[in-house]
Amino acid sequence: ADRYSAFLVICQEGSKLKLSVKTTLLNLNSEGDLNQHLSIQFAAMPQIYFNLLITWFLTGALWSITLIRCRPFVKNLHHLFTLNLIAQLIAIGSTTAYWYM
Repeated sequence: ADRYSAFLVICQEGSKLKLSVKTTLLNLNSEGDLNQHLSIQFAAMPQIYFNLLITWFLTGALWSITLIRCRPFVKNLHHLFTLNLIAQLIAIGSTTAYWYM
C-alpha cells in the first residue's frame, strides 16, 4: 500500500522474539533540516495547496479591485465576503507554509 516496507526475517526455529516498531519517514531538506515525508498518495498535496493559495490570492486581488471601482455601490455584505476571502487565504496559506517550511 505504501512506498516503503520493512521486513524482519528470523531463521531460528522456535524463537520468541517480540518487537514493537514505530517508523517515521523524514526527508532532509536543502538546509539540512529534517521535515515530514508524505506517503505516495499525498505527495502532490504541497503543490495543490500552493496552487490553491495562488488562486485565492488572485481572487482576492480581483475582488479588491472590483470593490474599489464600485465603491459607491458597496454594501456591508460585500465586506463580509472580503472577510471570508481573507480567512480562506489565511487557512490555505498556513497549510501551504506547513508543507514548505
